[in-house]
Amino acid sequence: MVFRHPALHFIALGAVLFALAQWRNSWAVPEEAVRPPIVIELEQQQQLRSDFARQSGRSPTGAQEQALIQGLVDDEILYREALALGLDRFDPSVRFRLAQKMKFLRAEEASGNEDDLASVRQARELGLDRDDIVIRRILVQKMKLLIKAGLPEPTLDELEDYFGKNRDAYLQPPTRTFSQVFFSSDLRGARLRSDAQRVREELIASAASASEAAGRGDPLPVDSRMRGASPRSVAKIFGGDFAEAVFRVEAGRWSEPLESVYGLHLVWVEQKREASWPPLSAVQSQVEQRLRAERAQQRLADRIDELRGLYEVHVESETGS
Repeated sequence: MVFRHPALHFIALGAVLFALAQWRNSWAVPEEAVRPPIVIELEQQQQLRSDFARQSGRSPTGAQEQALIQGLVDDEILYREALALGLDRFDPSVRFRLAQKMKFLRAEEASGNEDDLASVRQARELGLDRDDIVIRRILVQKMKLLIKAGLPEPTLDELEDYFGKNRDAYLQPPTRTFSQVFFSSDLRGARLRSDAQRVREELIASAASASEAAGRGDPLPVDSRMRGASPRSVAKIFGGDFAEAVFRVEAGRWSEPLESVYGLHLVWVEQKREASWPPLSAVQSQVEQRLRAERAQQRLADRIDELRGLYEVHVESETGS
């Protein structure tokens, strides 16, 4: 059926969000509207604890449990506000879900020509849309997208200000391009260090370049030349101590034997680039994306905080208070 195509679902969602964003000042449910209280039952709280324990391997602390409950309350608020705005009425994913549930319930009498819209209507009449976790998640996410929609584009001045305050997030690490002659501890045993020192002296005496030194050591399981390598990439292969030592080596000369997790290495650094900050023009798209995301998240937090004030929340306790 053409209406089930995922691309059309995204188009429909985009159209709804665009339309609602156009009347930003009036899309919210009226403040004076009656909102029934939210009750967080003991069973729901226990489910939160169980889910947390299953994912983390331990029980939540008191503060963590309160955060879990608050998250549940916030999702319930967003879900109810989405229903009040009718966001469930035109969502293809919601309609498809309800049609499938209704057909499942009526499987014995369902026919190949059964009308989807009729199934959706019957599912709503039976309240199948009110206890479905998938529909709930769809509407909560849709409500979040709606709240975040319509933010103005950041100006260049705002981007420059944000970049200046968050420069460390864009710091480019130092890099080294280097070659090495490797001596395996497994193959050389007690001769490891003496062999490495002897070859180093020979290379220095003959003024051998990195290319001329090829074949003087043992085979490496990786390329003996690393290009534009960061401390992290070197450490990932050879260990942190070796990476630190490499970045202290003077360029254009053979190093002392440097120890790694595999053995010893004579290192020839060809090129050094120290840590630096790029200009805004080089990372402007990332800066804008991050700023927009932070602003959208702040708008969502502010709106949820406003909505909390419109609901009474009762969290059941073992004592019944």
